[in-house]
Amino acid sequence: MMTLDEARLKVESELHQSYGQRSGPEELVILDEHTIERPWGWVFFYTSRGWRDGDMQYALGGTRNLNNPAFNHNSFLFLPHVSVWKD
Repeated sequence: MMTLDEARLKVESELHQSYGQRSGPEELVILDEHTIERPWGWVFFYTSRGWRDGDMQYALGGTRNLNNPAFNHNSFLFLPHVSVWKD
């Protein structure tokens, strides 16, 4: 079974592959304090470093500006910005 750290690394890799390597305030960062863990896997939330640090010009579109890829123990997917899901 995959660990949280392994899943987080896969999410970072997928973000880099999907959106390119970014740096500075445009870098995409995972918001660890918002990660949700469930028996089937995790939901990771990400945003830009600039937005996280309080600069609104780097805001990304999405619900409360937290974008959410989900990772279960076998696969990865990006959830829509407005997702309703149950345990």
